Amino acid sequence: MKLTQEQQAILEGGNGEFLAKYMSWMVDWGEFMGAKRMIPVTKVQCILRAPLLKGLSPSTIVSYYDEIREICKYKVKCQTLTHTRGIDFRHVKEAGISEEEANFMKNLDKLAQKAGILTAWSCTPYHVGSVPIKGEICAWTESSAVVYANSILGAKTTRHGMESSIAAALLGFVPEFGVLIDENRRGTLLIDVDTLLKSPCDWGALGFFSGSVSRTDDIPVINGVDYMTLESGKQISAAIPYSGGAVAMFHAAGITPEAPDLDTAFQGDKIKRKVKFSEKELKKTYKILQDIEIGGKIDTVIFGCPFASLTEIKEIADFLDGKKIAKGVKVWVCTSHQTIQDAKRMGYFQIIEESGGSFFKDMCPGAMGWLRPGNTVTNSFKQAHYCRGSLKAQVSVGETQRCLEAAVKGRWY
Repeated sequence: MKLTQEQQAILEGGNGEFLAKYMSWMVDWGEFMGAKRMIPVTKVQCILRAPLLKGLSPSTIVSYYDEIREICKYKVKCQTLTHTRGIDFRHVKEAGISEEEANFMKNLDKLAQKAGILTAWSCTPYHVGSVPIKGEICAWTESSAVVYANSILGAKTTRHGMESSIAAALLGFVPEFGVLIDENRRGTLLIDVDTLLKSPCDWGALGFFSGSVSRTDDIPVINGVDYMTLESGKQISAAIPYSGGAVAMFHAAGITPEAPDLDTAFQGDKIKRKVKFSEKELKKTYKILQDIEIGGKIDTVIFGCPFASLTEIKEIADFLDGKKIAKGVKVWVCTSHQTIQDAKRMGYFQIIEESGGSFFKDMCPGAMGWLRPGNTVTNSFKQAHYCRGSLKAQVSVGETQRCLEAAVKGRWY
C-alpha cells in the first residue's frame, strides 16, 4: 500500500506507539483486502462499550478498559458517533450486568466527550445527526446502517468492527477497497418487483429475498417500485445482509442516488442475472419466518430493529391509545435516548407505557436474551433472524398493525 508522508510517519511512531499500532492494523487490513492507498474519512460510527461477556478473565477485562481509556485520551479526526450500548440502565439487574460494567459504561459518556465522540448510542446514525451526502466516505459499524448509507444516501462505507472504526476516527483515514471504489458499486443482479409493497415490513421481505438470491459480491438492483419511505428503506437495508450473501448495498432504479435508471445502476454493463419478486415470492418469504401458528399464544412483541423512528413510535401509540396489552404479553419498543425525549414531549411514550408497553433505550434488541422471549412477533426480518438465532425464541414476522393486534389479543392472527 502506498502511504502519504503523514501516514508513513504515524506508522513509524511519529505520533506515538498507540496511534502507530492502530495505523499498523489499518495497513495490514488494507493490504489483505487489496487496497492501494488510504483515503480520508469524514463520518464514523464506532463501537465503544464495556465487554459484557461472561467468562472473561479479570486481566482481560482490565486490559479492555485500559484500551478504551487510552483511546479517549485522543481527539477524533472527524465526526464520530457511537453505536448502541450493551446496557439500558433501567434493566441492569435483570440483564445480569455487574456493577463494574455498569459504572464503566456510565463513565464512558464523559470519556468519549473529552475525545470529541458524540454519544448517540444508536444503530441508526441517520436518525440522530449523521447524514452523509452522496460520495462521502464513512466508516460505519452497524450492518443495516452500512447498507442504508451506501444505497439510500449514496455515501461510501465498508463494514467496520470496533478496532477499525476506532482507528478510522483516531487517524482520519481508511483503506480504499470494496464499495469505496466506484466500479465496485456496479449492479450485478436485477430483481424485478411485480407485486405491491404495502408496508415497511414488505420491504423487509424484499430485502430478505434479495439477500437470499445474492452472492457475497453481488449488488442487487431493485426495479419496479417508485416510492420508498425512510422506514421502508431502513427495513430493506436491515434485512438484505442477513439471509445469505452479506450484501453491502443495493440500488433501487429511479429512487436511490446512483440509480436514476437501470443503465446507470449497472454502469452500462449488460444485465446477466435476473430474478422476479412477485406476490408468490413475497408470501414464501414471510413463511420462512413463521414459527407461531395462527391463533397461537404469544408472549413478546419487539419493535425497533433497527431503532424505531418517531414516526414508527407515533404509529404504535396511535394504535394503543386507550387500549391495554394482553396479560402476560411484553411489548418492547427499542430506540435511542434522543428519540425517547421527542416521544415523551409529544405524549407517545406515556401512551405506550400506560397501555402496558415498555421502552428499551440505546440497546440493541438482538442482545436481549436475558428476557427469555418465548413466542415472539416482530415487524422486522432482521429481528426475527436474531430471535431464532441468538435469542433462541419461536418467532413470526408481520407488519406493525398485525403485531399490535397480537399484543392486545395475546394471540397471533
